[in-house]
Amino acid sequence: MPVAAGETSVYRLISTRNLIIFLALTGIISIITAGSTRAIVLLMALSFLSNVSYSCVSRSAVRNSALYHAIALLLSNIAFYSVLYRLKTDNLNIQLFIPYTVATVFGSVSGAVISSRIEDYFGITTSTDKTASARASSVAKKFLLALSSLLVAIVVLTTKDIWTSVYIAGLVFGGGVSFSIVRRSRNSNNTTYHIFAFLFDSLLWFLLYRKLSLNNMALTLFPAYCLGSIFGGLTGQKTSERIENAIGASADAHLNSSGRLMPWRSIAIILVLCVVMIAILPDKRLISIITALALGQQIAFSLVSRSRNRNNLTYHLIASVFSNGVWFLTFRQINSHNWNWGNYPPYAAGGAMGSITGVGISMNIEKSLNITSETKK
Repeated sequence: MPVAAGETSVYRLISTRNLIIFLALTGIISIITAGSTRAIVLLMALSFLSNVSYSCVSRSAVRNSALYHAIALLLSNIAFYSVLYRLKTDNLNIQLFIPYTVATVFGSVSGAVISSRIEDYFGITTSTDKTASARASSVAKKFLLALSSLLVAIVVLTTKDIWTSVYIAGLVFGGGVSFSIVRRSRNSNNTTYHIFAFLFDSLLWFLLYRKLSLNNMALTLFPAYCLGSIFGGLTGQKTSERIENAIGASADAHLNSSGRLMPWRSIAIILVLCVVMIAILPDKRLISIITALALGQQIAFSLVSRSRNRNNLTYHLIASVFSNGVWFLTFRQINSHNWNWGNYPPYAAGGAMGSITGVGISMNIEKSLNITSETKK
């Protein structure tokens, strides 16, 4: 990959090929030293496929093809639920940390490349021109109608607790909408929009995975999960487009901005809230750990979310390492305390600060290296 204008000397020393070789060797060592090689290889394969499909979902959510987004969502749901089921089955053992992280990083990077080629081939862009995606949207509606009918039939015929399935589908739908909005807000330049989107999304996320984890990721809940996720993701895609058009949010406006890109005032306010929370809540050590993990997780998520939609593979590779690794540790920490409601406030506050901080950091990196939201031809 050619070196971008303004790239620092430290960045020049980081070769994409060297990073890939290091991660590959790390993954091989983790397989060789694993107690159960077959289980580790299965987890890594599922994790790889999960992040390939998720990268396609992330990119398709900010592009103009509803059909591509719908197919990517379906594949991502199958792979991600399988990964969660495997992790929960093994109680998120810390020995899974390295193989999971390595596999997801390769999946994330491969998915970004695969998605970019699909977009080039079918002429899918970040344009919100309605006429450009009308035909694909029509096909997507027919595809989704058939798929939703099948999923509803499976839910009705297989579930023993219809209300739990309805609850899961509702939470996943709401979470799909809110996360699509958060994902797009991370690729915009409006901090207030981003904070409110994240707080709403974090509540739905906690409710959903608390319910799924306490039910041991039962496979009977997957059809409801899949049904809610597909429609939630597509609804969120359209909703976020309308919000961005209304508030004038832009993906690349910061590249030409002369002002400060880090939202220091918002960061300071949330930081004060985090400090107060740690001071007044019991079990300060646990609260501090959850706040720090949520902060790191969302900084990494913001970086990797934006990097998937930029034209620099090394930037995306480094962001993916932190994103996938910190997600594992955060999910493991909350799960180990049985999703106690007392853990949600520090998670939400630390996550909100991390999400906007990550966007600020990413904007500065993109401006410094002139990394745009479209692949350069």
